[in-house]
Amino acid sequence: MIKEYLQYLANNKMYSDNTLRRYNTVLVDFAHTMCGRSWSTITRNDIEQYIANKDCTESTKSSVISAIRGIFSFACTHYYGLANNPARFISMPKKTKSVPHVLAAEDIEKAMKLAPRRIRLAIMLMYLCGLRVSECLALSIEDIINHRIIVRGKGKKERYVYVVSIVEDLAHEICTSGLIFDGCSDRQFRYDIYSAFRAVGVEMSPHMLRHTYASNMANAGIPLSHLALLLGHESIKTTQIYLHADSRQVRTSYYEYV
Repeated sequence: MIKEYLQYLANNKMYSDNTLRRYNTVLVDFAHTMCGRSWSTITRNDIEQYIANKDCTESTKSSVISAIRGIFSFACTHYYGLANNPARFISMPKKTKSVPHVLAAEDIEKAMKLAPRRIRLAIMLMYLCGLRVSECLALSIEDIINHRIIVRGKGKKERYVYVVSIVEDLAHEICTSGLIFDGCSDRQFRYDIYSAFRAVGVEMSPHMLRHTYASNMANAGIPLSHLALLLGHESIKTTQIYLHADSRQVRTSYYEYV
């Protein structure tokens, strides 16, 4: 049933490849832990015990619950012999809000100077355009037209972002047709970016470049609704995490208005 459920999510819900891989890992492990029992015999207590034994972050636990709740819901509605969803009323862990980590502009500049041209372009696309890793890997040179990029984001939804000339010109220098990062796996792409920063003494994850883009835009005063569109967020609540400000900014703002 796992295979059919994931196929349903891919075809009907347009889930991203990363989410499908994550759900597959969770569900295969869950089925293995249940020792091959029939899905109809698994109880809420079984599921809660499985979740309690997971040594992971609250965010990961939420993903585990979503995957398990989803497959039982699928089983109930697609005639797999289930009358009720045992995971239906299992509550999600309360999410703790944290300020996203951002990178210093000087460190980004240093890393780009030392990086090969294609990795320099990758850094620019994430730092200056806010693209995700998966969006970079899906990007073709034909998607960059007249200072705009057609981005295919989560759930295969398309959006437009804007791009400065230096990024557009470099992209056309590197690639004349097809995928810009053709032949580069997700893992290799992330490692190459990580290595460029490690070479200048900075430990980071590539997604921090997107966080930095969003934080810079928010601090510059872009309306939150506009930033949500540029980032491809379905809910503006997701974008609100970038409205952080340190005490100096708050103090400056206070004295401007009193």
